[in-house]
Amino acid sequence: MRRPPPPLRRFVGVWLLAGQCANGFAVVPAHVTRLRDASAGVVVVRGPRTRTRTTTTTMVGAAIVESVGASSLEGVWVGRRVAAFGALFVCSAMLHAAEVAITTLYPWKVKEFAEEEGPRSPFAMLDLDITRALTAILVATTCCNVCSTAIFTSVAGPLCDGSPRHFAYATAALTALTLFFGELLPKAMGVNNAERIARILAPTVNAMTLVLGPVGSLFSKTAKNALKHLFGVRLEGVGTAVSEEELRLIVGGATKSGGIESLEGTMIEGVLDLQDTRVSEIMRPRVEVKALEQNDTMLSLLRLVNATGHSRIPVYDDEIDNIVGVVNAKKLLDFVQSSTSSAKRPLLLEATIKECCEPTYFVPETMPAWKVLEEMRRRRVHMAIVVDEFGGTAGMVTLEDILELVVGEIYDEDDDQELDHADDILRNDLDSTFHVRGTASIDALVSALEIDAEDVDVDAIPDVTTAAGFVCYYAGEIPATGDHVFVANYDFEILRADERRVYALRASPVDASPVDASILPQPDAQPTEPAAPP
Repeated sequence: MRRPPPPLRRFVGVWLLAGQCANGFAVVPAHVTRLRDASAGVVVVRGPRTRTRTTTTTMVGAAIVESVGASSLEGVWVGRRVAAFGALFVCSAMLHAAEVAITTLYPWKVKEFAEEEGPRSPFAMLDLDITRALTAILVATTCCNVCSTAIFTSVAGPLCDGSPRHFAYATAALTALTLFFGELLPKAMGVNNAERIARILAPTVNAMTLVLGPVGSLFSKTAKNALKHLFGVRLEGVGTAVSEEELRLIVGGATKSGGIESLEGTMIEGVLDLQDTRVSEIMRPRVEVKALEQNDTMLSLLRLVNATGHSRIPVYDDEIDNIVGVVNAKKLLDFVQSSTSSAKRPLLLEATIKECCEPTYFVPETMPAWKVLEEMRRRRVHMAIVVDEFGGTAGMVTLEDILELVVGEIYDEDDDQELDHADDILRNDLDSTFHVRGTASIDALVSALEIDAEDVDVDAIPDVTTAAGFVCYYAGEIPATGDHVFVANYDFEILRADERRVYALRASPVDASPVDASILPQPDAQPTEPAAPP
């Protein structure tokens, strides 16, 4: 009788013995003793010496095992476990890619897709409870990693023949394989193709969430209770709220990466600055306010409007600290719209501003700019008078002044001559000096000169918001034209000033230009009496 071909013999042998394998190396029935011949490398099977039907079956199985060979059976065993290891490894990599892709899109893109696509969207469940989904992914990846490691150990152990060095090599290879193909590569793909990968794997993640969600919730609650009772740590719920600092970082990163234009980033930061900016920082100070007395004629209003180009003029009674209203330049149209009528002209000389005055809106110096803007919108006014704590007039602020915080300087058709002098701080690269207006913000001055906070603490300077106030504070007086004030390694030279205020100055690094020692302040020096004339 011809023996069956080797492939058939191997298949029959594996089929007969597969159901009775106790473990990876017990490839024969339990009642058969398995011995390994070291020289021949084959399996010799000996059954019990009883004359029963089992003896015949055992002898047949032994013959088949001998014909198949131990190497074939062990190859099948290793192949199955390698396939299982590969499947678990791929599942773990896909879950890592899904996790990174979902967290990259969350929360804003996930919300956008869920709202646009409706409840059938694969992102709807993710938007509903992202923590539950991420917990399910964590449980699944942990199970995959544990099982794949166990399979790897069961395969590598016998193949290494108990050699620690060989097992160390196998462990190093598994570590490199896991880091590159199981962690780095999937996560990089998840970041670069977040939307595509999330759409493909979101249904699978949702299904896992339904199955593993309760398990993940159990682990989460157990961890929270353990941290609470063992270490006194309470885990608060994490929402999708973004703080102002985080939003500024996002805007700055988007501007640098080209995601948004530089002007758009500046406008967003300007909107955020509205809440932190007091109205006293953007108001036009009292000394620059152009106002009229309520008993002045409309002709005076006409002349002031032509001279300043302002459309709204504050009106006071007797003194500027007693503002009683605001007059709109459009009121002049009632008197000049018919220039050919001789009856209208005397009205310019006879009518007083008091007759056309409108109520004004008063705000304190400490009021935030955004709140002033909101009140202006509600009251439908374009100007507010800023008062100090004593009720005196500190200045005025217009709707345009507040909007310039967001969109930058706004110029009218009459402002062309000011375009070349729009910047409050101009740098001269030839000698590293700065030409500064007296009205420049103290924060802008410190930022432009890159003065360290250790040298100058802006918050510690009381009631100072401009560069003029800055030099007056450190000089201890109102400096005159040509005076020098030394602050934080800078020489502030007064270019133009009068007995009441500083209009312009120049800041030069002390080490960049030699300074006459005679002009340096001498705190310990005593004033000397002038010599008597001969």
